[in-house]
Amino acid sequence: MDPVVQEVLKTQYRLQLVRRIGRGNFGEVWEATTAEGVPCALKISLDPLDWGNPGIERELENLELIKNLAGHPHVVSLQNFWQIHGYLVTRWELAEDSLEGILRQYRQQGKEGIPLELLLQFVADAAQGIDFLNSRGIVHRDIKPSNLLVFFGRVKVGDLGLAKLVGASTGSHTGAGTLGYLPPEAYGLGPDEKGRLSPTVDLYGLAASYVKLRTGQEPFGEHPAEIVERQKAGRPLVDKLTPAEKVVVLRALSPRPEERPKNGASAWVSTLREAVLKNHVPAAWMPRHTHQQPSSSSTATPPSGTTFLGKKLVRQVSVDPRGKGDVKTLAEAIEQVEENGIIRLAAGTHYLENPLELTRPVRLIGEGMDRTEVVCDGPNYVLKYSGSGRFVASGITFKHTGKAPAHVVVIAGGEVLLESCRFSGGVLDSQANEGGSGLVICGSSKGYVKGCQAVHNEANGIAVADQAQPTLEGNKSQENGWSGIAYWGSASGLATKNTCRRNKVHGIHLGDQAQPTLEANACEENDWCGIAYYRAASGVARRNTCCRNTQHGVYLTEQARPTLEGNTCRENEWCGIAYGGSASGVARDNTCSRNKKHGVYVEREAQPTLQGNTCKENEWSGIAYLGSAAGIARNNTSSGNRQNGIVVAKQARPTLEANTCQGNEGSGIAYFGSASGLAVKNTCSGNRQAGIFVSGRACPSLSQNRCLNNLGWGIFWRGAFFRGAVLQNTVVGNQAGGTSYWGCSTVLLVGLALGFGGKLVWNAIWEAVIRFWS
Repeated sequence: MDPVVQEVLKTQYRLQLVRRIGRGNFGEVWEATTAEGVPCALKISLDPLDWGNPGIERELENLELIKNLAGHPHVVSLQNFWQIHGYLVTRWELAEDSLEGILRQYRQQGKEGIPLELLLQFVADAAQGIDFLNSRGIVHRDIKPSNLLVFFGRVKVGDLGLAKLVGASTGSHTGAGTLGYLPPEAYGLGPDEKGRLSPTVDLYGLAASYVKLRTGQEPFGEHPAEIVERQKAGRPLVDKLTPAEKVVVLRALSPRPEERPKNGASAWVSTLREAVLKNHVPAAWMPRHTHQQPSSSSTATPPSGTTFLGKKLVRQVSVDPRGKGDVKTLAEAIEQVEENGIIRLAAGTHYLENPLELTRPVRLIGEGMDRTEVVCDGPNYVLKYSGSGRFVASGITFKHTGKAPAHVVVIAGGEVLLESCRFSGGVLDSQANEGGSGLVICGSSKGYVKGCQAVHNEANGIAVADQAQPTLEGNKSQENGWSGIAYWGSASGLATKNTCRRNKVHGIHLGDQAQPTLEANACEENDWCGIAYYRAASGVARRNTCCRNTQHGVYLTEQARPTLEGNTCRENEWCGIAYGGSASGVARDNTCSRNKKHGVYVEREAQPTLQGNTCKENEWSGIAYLGSAAGIARNNTSSGNRQNGIVVAKQARPTLEANTCQGNEGSGIAYFGSASGLAVKNTCSGNRQAGIFVSGRACPSLSQNRCLNNLGWGIFWRGAFFRGAVLQNTVVGNQAGGTSYWGCSTVLLVGLALGFGGKLVWNAIWEAVIRFWS
């Protein structure tokens, strides 16, 4: 890396390089951390770019477009980009791994590829990201396993931007991409010999990636000559796939663009899932010489008839309590099914005489959470999984109906996929603090919980503890006795698009050293707070909506230090965001509006960084500092609040920098009690009282502020035995006057600009000592 680039990243952008992750044809990738300790990935071009080239300018516009698309759950977010000393530097989310790395792990375990069910979920994630980009007119051009990145068990499409930058346009191709994953027409090998890309280029790369991740081998071979010939002929290496699987994959890897599916990557993955799990493909996709469905026999299908504890096991068992299935009870089915086998639960109620503990991975498939339920009234739990493989359940309601303390479902090991399930009836022993949650994920468990409901439990709807790191997506957790979702221990993972509503405590609770990412959740109408951080909890909360909660939208206390970014906190009974204890961290680009008290409230010894937030139309002040609070508030907008734009009271001592406080019913900035700190480069305009108001024994330093067109004074000081400083402020157009010092003992003014008779008069160096005794 160029040493000038490295120095600028460190000093100007406050980014600390950790290690180099990789190097490609066009750039190198580094792991780095921000000043707040948030990890990120930096990509730096290997050589300076020709910034006068119109093609480079167009691609920079593309980067700006990609940056504005940040936040999609299956596309890696571009956080920023810069031109430094001629080099292009882009900053991205930092992934845990890539699908290339995940494949390598399974190969080291002696497996050919990634397990099928997990792989189907991975490619479905990638397909959603691809469809989103394509719908916005963006073609990735380099879909391959190393560019499909893993975040908390889910996949995002990565490596956007850099390959496009060195290319020419979205209509033609000049060499970026990877042989074997880019379709042949891109190299002039197809019907279009001009190297022109088709709209299905990314689908082609996804299908090729699927072959590699499924079989462990390159989709078209290892050597360039072989790859080219196989791509031209449409002969990928798919012998290890099932016949139905082959049909779907070959369709997407056709050398002729017009023969590939046209309805998007996600639709193709849905067809692939049907082929893999149900041995069915559309008749139109069958080879021309036959329209018969493929035979289910294949070397890729796991053999049945294995044994466990001396018993012959089967691949699939159906359970019907009315006697219409293979067995009547779930317990019987567990004894008969092989590892990773399928248990199909018919509609109806399946009673468990005793709580069920599973130590082998199986798949429980119901007919829908409103039709199939598994019920137990025993203690501790209804179902517990403590195996090392992947446990799957879908379309089932799990319900506890007894009075003994119990969780409903407990995942204590391995991986989990829970989809469209319901968890209810958890019973809490409040004295022993045992039981009560709908779903508990603990130990080192990973996995995915999607579209589930956790309702009417006496403790939490979903609890994540220990070192667990699941992905929770699109779940509803409501009307529980404690919180909708709770994280404890060192739990992490991703919670996205969940709804936590009308819980007796918080929408989402985070304690201990938990550090999940909370993204686009709705936390509404909870009896305490929307989101609450305790102890040393951290992580990121991004684009969540916290509204109409009985206390705060987001609450942080003790040593909590998360990053809050782009959240909306409105119409809460107390404050939009509230910091207490010794909480810190960063609150950036949040909107706090129409709350019954303050927009952002900071008390005790809290010292967060507040940057770029919008605090408007709150019943009290936009931002309030009390107690011994400190920290910095920079570039915030506080407008239309019923009291002050920013209030600092008691012994608070924050730095207020470049904030805009306008149109508030009170003053723009107000100091009370023994408050101090620095207010610099703020703009206070159009407020109904003073631009800046200082009272009591408060002693802030005011420097380079602009107090314009306020109905009261520009700057109004009120108090005895006070010493403060006014340095190069501008006070113009205020109706009551420029500056008033009522009852103040000592004030130092330097370079104060005052408006007299509508004219601006500058005093370059004006030092005055004004003493008044009231």
